[in-house]
Amino acid sequence: MGEAAANDEVELSVEESFGRLYDALKSRGAEFAKVGGDVAFYVKDARPPFWQVSSLAGNVVVKPGAPPFPVCTIGLSPPVLSWLVQGTLDVQRNFKHRRLAVEGDLTALALFVKCFAVEDESA
Repeated sequence: MGEAAANDEVELSVEESFGRLYDALKSRGAEFAKVGGDVAFYVKDARPPFWQVSSLAGNVVVKPGAPPFPVCTIGLSPPVLSWLVQGTLDVQRNFKHRRLAVEGDLTALALFVKCFAVEDESA
């Protein structure tokens, strides 16, 4: 079974997923600004398929459409996007099974992923 079924999660629509992505990045605007440009998402079989995630002067912008010069592009399907924003995505497994693809500046991608890292300061 899929990851969502294993966790009894509801699959979010593409719009809901990008809404959650926006909320997560808005709270981490300073970290997201370090990415240094636009991140493009290609969501297979979605309409529209391309989404732009940007930090303009510290403001997070998430909107349909392809940015002209993204620093990196993340390709995935709607279920994988849903798992990503819900924090249940097994990145290695989905990358291995070609359900997740990335192109571009891997340093920028690492900075983008770091925006979602859970910091445990209880130690």
